[in-house]
Amino acid sequence: MSALYTYTSPKLHDKEIQTLQNLISALDWVTYAYPLVRVGEDPDGKTYPLCYTNDGSDVSVKVLPDSDINCFCFFELEGDVTRFLESVGKYTYPLSVTFWLQLDKVYPTKTYDYTSELIVEVINLLIDADCEDITYTTEDVFGGFSEIEEKNIQVFMRNYSAFKITFSKEGTQCN
Repeated sequence: MSALYTYTSPKLHDKEIQTLQNLISALDWVTYAYPLVRVGEDPDGKTYPLCYTNDGSDVSVKVLPDSDINCFCFFELEGDVTRFLESVGKYTYPLSVTFWLQLDKVYPTKTYDYTSELIVEVINLLIDADCEDITYTTEDVFGGFSEIEEKNIQVFMRNYSAFKITFSKEGTQCN
């Protein structure tokens, strides 16, 4: 429904992420599609996904499970970017997209755990967008974000669900 915090002229991995962000935000069950997040840290040392608002300010927002949101997702860069030696200006971006959702709010008429149906929908979208090396997990999807891990029992009880899809996406250097 909403691709948040987009760039006017994205480059490198931001360009690939924004393209995917726009495709995912068109899914009728996604409330918010955030771009790349980084690890934020509060004074107590708890970490969380942090997304820059990309509005020229110094404002960033915490991306956390919220009972007022049906579904959100965000992207992470999952390692080093590699360049194709045989093709100048072509890169492979190791990415992931993490989803958190409330099953009873996304499709209220479904009374079973249909997480796998949503995973298939996203994987098919990524395949159509020429992504490769696609894997997914429903375990430890917020690994590295201690503020969410601390609330693990609360944010993953039925009717909540979460999954993370990791993949690679080829892109150009600057175009």
